[in-house]
Amino acid sequence: MMQRIAIAFGAGIVAALLFAVMAKNTPLATILASLAPLPIVIASFNWGVDMGAVAALTACGGVAALLDPSSGAVFGACIALPAWVLSALSCARARFFRRGKNDADRLPDWCPIGIVVTVAAIISALIGLGALISLIVVYGGYEKGVEAVVRQVMPNVQEALDEVIALPSGTSVQDFATLVVRRSPLMLASVMFLTLCANLYVGARVAQVSQALKRPWPSLPESLALPRALGVALVLCLGLAFLLEDPFRQAAWIGAAVFAGAYAMQGLALVHALTRGLQFRNPLIFTLYLVCAFAPRWILPVVTFFGVMESFLSMRARRVAAANAKP
Repeated sequence: MMQRIAIAFGAGIVAALLFAVMAKNTPLATILASLAPLPIVIASFNWGVDMGAVAALTACGGVAALLDPSSGAVFGACIALPAWVLSALSCARARFFRRGKNDADRLPDWCPIGIVVTVAAIISALIGLGALISLIVVYGGYEKGVEAVVRQVMPNVQEALDEVIALPSGTSVQDFATLVVRRSPLMLASVMFLTLCANLYVGARVAQVSQALKRPWPSLPESLALPRALGVALVLCLGLAFLLEDPFRQAAWIGAAVFAGAYAMQGLALVHALTRGLQFRNPLIFTLYLVCAFAPRWILPVVTFFGVMESFLSMRARRVAAANAKP
């Protein structure tokens, strides 16, 4: 028992150090900070959810000691707690997760991957909404907050633009800084969603390699199935984003961006599943990911659309049923 606690304590210290290094404000520090949830996830998968909680609490205390108490609270709310919740959910097994005609027919089953991704999307959207609300509350209004933050970041934005790119004609540095500030909660939510999902995947793989993963490893192309309610929420958020004014429009865009990211994952899973057995499957998938990386503006909406359609048409299930029906 003491050995497990010591390992969990060490994992929490590592998570705190990874997050605290972000104060260096360098690209490498940012990359390391994005790995802060990983020690908590690994502790939860390898040594139990209770040890994951110990690691999360230790990490919060470590960040508070290394930086300041407010940073420790932010780390706990945005990184430590979500990482632990998603790890615990991934390890959860209950009759609720298996469908049956009645309660007697339901046997305990592992939490579906689609539910885990959905919860990650909801948590990330809440983090983005929290940042938006904080901007409004701290500065006494949305527009006042945007103006105040723009004045603060203008020198840094000017310096960064001088070193990297030149703005298009007709666009001032202040216009660019204002756009960045307005989109910051949305970008934070999207980055948190990808960060949580990536760390959860890597942590689960580490547990699988060490043979400590309690649940069997699922086939992600087939098992990543998002609930239809999330698709309804995505459409609703998109509609509100075009109908409302700021700051409510920004809140709607936060939900739309994160939920669209989840359905982009399902769209990619759909491609993986439907291309099984094709002769040129690997080059096709490689090309798709390459286009997603270098031209996301054009291809990701298409992938997301097919991901949403999958929730309502069940194309993967239809293909499996058709294959099983063949003599």
